[in-house]
Amino acid sequence: MSTHTDLKPAAPWVQIAATAEDWDAAAAELLTNMLSHLTLIRAFEEYVLELASKGLIHGPAHSSIGQEAGAVGSVLPLTSADSVNGSHRGHHQFLAKALNHVAPEGIDPRDDLPDDIRSVLLRTLAEICGLSRGFCRGRGGSMHLQWHEAGAIGTNAIVGGGVPLAAGYAWAHRHSGSDAVAVTYFGDGAVNIGSTLETVNLASAWKLPICFFIENNHYAVSTTVQEATGRPGCRGAGRDSASPAGGSTAWMCFPCTWRWPKPCTTCELAVARRSSRPTPIATSIRTARSQAAHSATAARTRSAPGVTATRSASCRATSCGVASSARTRSKRQRREQNP
Repeated sequence: MSTHTDLKPAAPWVQIAATAEDWDAAAAELLTNMLSHLTLIRAFEEYVLELASKGLIHGPAHSSIGQEAGAVGSVLPLTSADSVNGSHRGHHQFLAKALNHVAPEGIDPRDDLPDDIRSVLLRTLAEICGLSRGFCRGRGGSMHLQWHEAGAIGTNAIVGGGVPLAAGYAWAHRHSGSDAVAVTYFGDGAVNIGSTLETVNLASAWKLPICFFIENNHYAVSTTVQEATGRPGCRGAGRDSASPAGGSTAWMCFPCTWRWPKPCTTCELAVARRSSRPTPIATSIRTARSQAAHSATAARTRSAPGVTATRSASCRATSCGVASSARTRSKRQRREQNP
């Protein structure tokens, strides 16, 4: 007679949730620095949408409004030697890494902005606008932001396209003998992409010092995680990783024996830095966008040519605006009528 044995994953999955005590114990300098980064990135993104609504940005402008906290919270433990890359919606990740590079000691929101901070913001805006003052002389634009000196190795317009590149940097860090790590950001839509899954496997096989950071904003263009995945397990437990009001963050690590009471990436990255055989890490956060905060920007951007429209009511972001929304509703209605 056949036997049945319950199988358990060889690598444990660990969830670390922030508590009120964690935030109470956080240093004031850390919290004010987080606030500065969040405020600068949000103001920057709102200004990009304003320029786009006036037709001053030629090409797409994928806003990261509502996702700033994940980038800020994960970049703070990094150094300029560490490498990060992101998706087409990557302004916040690039700015977080660039700001941390020029102001590693933090930014005090009560002080006037130093010239190097202003320069980062102006050069990033110039790049998005296609101007020669940009980091890539305006040739990269919104979806290809890169600054090697800061460890920002480039955002990528291909879904899941940046994940293998980050693994290559992690491999280079390991073989150079440094303790640098790589962090790659991608959305829930890239979770099932072949290059992403292959890279996760190689990272585990080669013991690469890399963190896979999933930004689950619930929609890959107009497809939900529940529709695209049999077991939508890339969901995190909270909305933000740098905002107490946003809830907790789920850190899913494999395999990890390190324990640390703080809800940040410092502990996990310490494993990658200190171990002679680094450990890949998978991290997932769940982002949310409120109707009140973005209804005005959504209305402004829908009418602008070639601009990504943020449809905040359903937490969707596409580059097709109202027409795509209508097609999506029609497609779902047909599925409901003919299951």
